Amino acid sequence: MKVTKILNIKGALLEKNQLENYLEKIASDHILQENSQKETYPIPRLQDNFKFITSTYEILNKHLKMGINIHPAGEWLLDNYYIIEETVKTITKELTLKNYKNFIGIANGAYAGFARIYVLATEIVAYTEANIDSHTLRRIA
Repeated sequence: MKVTKILNIKGALLEKNQLENYLEKIASDHILQENSQKETYPIPRLQDNFKFITSTYEILNKHLKMGINIHPAGEWLLDNYYIIEETVKTITKELTLKNYKNFIGIANGAYAGFARIYVLATEIVAYTEANIDSHTLRRIA
């Protein structure tokens, strides 16, 4: 049986100063290890999520062909599915397990075994509601 760990971070919107202070706090709590663990590799979860998105896309496509009204969010998915598909392909190709395991890992706490950069990036996405700009990234880097 394959054991995997899933990073599941849910956050509320933080102002830029709050985000900076929060990231500084959690980063200072991390004890680092040389590598990330393969059990925390995020690509299998990405692929599972993409399968779900694909099945939703297919259902919406059928509904559209049947003349059933589609919610604007569904229309967005139909219009932008190709972008999601290309992004998943790129991430899967570039973030190999070997590359992931070479990232600095976290040795303690709830994020033990995960790549530190993956945890921090996920925190940023969660606490900015995915509204990220280069200015914000420069400030917290």
